[in-house]
Amino acid sequence: MIRTRTALAVTVAAAITLAACGDDDSSTDTAAPVESTADDEMSDDEMSDDEMSDDEMSDDMDDEMSDDEMSDDEMSDDMDDEMSDDMDDDMSMNDVMSRIIERDDLTVLDDAIHAAGLEDTLHTGGPFTVFAPTDEAFAAYLGDMGMTADDVFADVDALTLLLQAHVVEGTDDAAMVMDMDGQSFTTLAGNDLTVTVDGDAVMVGDATIVEYDIVADNGVIHVIDTVLTPPVG
Repeated sequence: MIRTRTALAVTVAAAITLAACGDDDSSTDTAAPVESTADDEMSDDEMSDDEMSDDEMSDDMDDEMSDDEMSDDEMSDDMDDEMSDDMDDDMSMNDVMSRIIERDDLTVLDDAIHAAGLEDTLHTGGPFTVFAPTDEAFAAYLGDMGMTADDVFADVDALTLLLQAHVVEGTDDAAMVMDMDGQSFTTLAGNDLTVTVDGDAVMVGDATIVEYDIVADNGVIHVIDTVLTPPVG
């Protein structure tokens, strides 16, 4: 009896052992897919993060490109404005007044025009033919009159009339002036300037033209060696 029970016990124990081994294998097989699934989920998350990161980078690049394009447009607008300003400056420098201002030998005439308030007229009016006395011509005139420039500039009405005696309406270039021997101009002051041609020498009134045809958009300037006086009374 004891031996039989022992054999039976051994048999039962072996069965229990085999069952236990079977459960371990099943547990192992079940765990592996779970681990694989977790790895797949982590991989998908990482890919999703990468995709989001790429999208964000793409958006940032698009924003930067857009900013660059806007910056280029603004630079282009600024350049256009500067070019426009430069063109305006170039145009403004070619009027009668500006041509007088740029001359080193017409500084007293420039000061006289500003003192009389006639600069805007010579900038934008016209066309005019201006017989422009040099600084030396004004110095001789002031000496003859026993006056200073400040004395002359103080009487705006008389100064205005004096300056108008040097301006004729229209544009009369050198060729036209030299073809007017014996004829005369009538200035804005109302005085007549008789033209005298003697070879290459041309006089208007009492003044000799020493330089011809300083051309402007609104007229022409001829430089003269004597200040012309307006009619009296």
